[in-house]
Amino acid sequence: MRAPLKRELPRPSNWLRSARTVAVFAVVFAVVFAILATAAGPARADDPPSIVYPIYAQMPEAPQNDVAKAELTRASARYHLRGIEVIDIPTPPLPQTGAAIKAGLELVKKLSFDDARKQLAAAAEKVAETGGAGLTTDEISDLYVGRAMAIARADWKPERSVDEATRVRAYEDYVRAATLTPNRVLNPHDYPPQTLEDWAKAVAEIKQRPLGTLTVSGSSAALVTFDGQPPLSARGGVTFKGAYGEHLIFVEEPGRVPWGSSVLVNAPSSNVAIPARDGLTLDDAVAASHAKRMGAKFALVAELRLGEGPPELQLRLVDITGIRHDATVVPLTTELGSVDAAAMRLDEEARRIEKLGLAPGNNLEAPPPLEPGAPAPVLTAVPPPAHPTLRDNPSAWAREHWPLVTAVAALVGASLVLGLTVGLE
Repeated sequence: MRAPLKRELPRPSNWLRSARTVAVFAVVFAVVFAILATAAGPARADDPPSIVYPIYAQMPEAPQNDVAKAELTRASARYHLRGIEVIDIPTPPLPQTGAAIKAGLELVKKLSFDDARKQLAAAAEKVAETGGAGLTTDEISDLYVGRAMAIARADWKPERSVDEATRVRAYEDYVRAATLTPNRVLNPHDYPPQTLEDWAKAVAEIKQRPLGTLTVSGSSAALVTFDGQPPLSARGGVTFKGAYGEHLIFVEEPGRVPWGSSVLVNAPSSNVAIPARDGLTLDDAVAASHAKRMGAKFALVAELRLGEGPPELQLRLVDITGIRHDATVVPLTTELGSVDAAAMRLDEEARRIEKLGLAPGNNLEAPPPLEPGAPAPVLTAVPPPAHPTLRDNPSAWAREHWPLVTAVAALVGASLVLGLTVGLE
């Protein structure tokens, strides 16, 4: 009899063998990645408190505050920092010019012309410096009319008026007021005849002057106020029209210090470029005091940096004596994880400074005063950060190289799916 034939199973294809190999590597990689993720997991109850106190400096009227605060909160939790504190960045207060103008006008009504002139002169100087910040067109016009009356000592009795030269000097303020409000009509019951006469003359002169066009250009986020009128956006350059003479512009912009100035319109068209201004920021000393109050040795301060491009977040490391050790600026929304990487680096730098014994609070005793003529002490610089290695500190290495780790994981996953799909056909 013939021996029964053995049925041979089909040998697995090359694609299937490759898929199996890829699957093995994927499993090994997943285990390693899980170990690294576990090593960077939540802090244990017996871990010592962090020496870094995160602070979010909230930018006034910035719509990106919520996103930035959430990014810092997530990074702080990931690297076991303390809970963040939100501190509002103070904005420069508007000058109280309106109250000063009202006080000066009351003195004019009381015929206290000398005191009124001093009060209104100080207010006029502040208006020129700030571009009339916080004032309406009518308030600015009242300022100049009131100062003109104080200079001319405008009284209901003509014999008490000043000489003609002083009256001419006062007339300049009537012209300033008429430049802003050429259609204003003074009530004869509220103003003496001399004021009514000079005001009518100033209005007639202004209406004879040509109109000029003033274009103010700057950031698209800037709002421009012209002569106390409602603000307009500077996007693409904003244009105003007014009679030849002195005018006022005031600029506000989120994240920037306000700016204002007086400008002279004396041409058919002229341009004003909004100058660069300092960004609003939280003082390092304030951040240091908050961190010290919470028992930390460093403050990690995060605050927005706004401009024409995408919003950015600045992170800086400040010790409790107010010394800034490092700072970096990262994209807020365009690069996922950039805030995490910056927070990790600054946290590691703080721990390295403490390890070297250079952190504030390690030496509580103040150094003895220098002898007269003795050389100043040499300050030791902190060495640059040492990058962790995969062998010595795998969790730190994974955090620093998270883009590479994520890319490899994606590549392995894609290879596994493709190999199984082709091999099983």
